[in-house]
Amino acid sequence: MNSMKIKATFQQEVYVDPAEAFEQIKAHLGFAPYRAFVTIKDGELMRGEDVSHHGSPDYEYETISNNPKWLELYKSEQCLDDYFHHSQEPQWQQKVELEMEEDAGFEMKM
Repeated sequence: MNSMKIKATFQQEVYVDPAEAFEQIKAHLGFAPYRAFVTIKDGELMRGEDVSHHGSPDYEYETISNNPKWLELYKSEQCLDDYFHHSQEPQWQQKVELEMEEDAGFEMKM
C-alpha cells in the first residue's frame, strides 16, 4: 500500500515563556523588523530605516498601516513590551496602595 502525506494537528499541553511568545507575536505583526524601527508618523504606522552611509542619519519610511485600529494595536504592543522589560519594577506591581493626600488628591504608594 502506498503512503500518503496529510496535514494533522494534535493537542499537547506545553510551558512557554510569555516574553518569548510575545516576541514572536511582534515579529508576526511586523512590529519587530530586522535592521529597522517602527513608529507612528503623520497618523500612520511606519517602518523606518536609517539609510545613511557613515554620516548624519537619513531615514526612509514605509507605511505599514493607516488603519487607526493598527495604531491602537501598536500602542498596546508598546505597553506590553514595557511590561515584559520592567515587570519586576514597582510601577508594574499588580496591586498598589493609594494614600490620601492633604489636598484631597491621591498618591500611589509603591
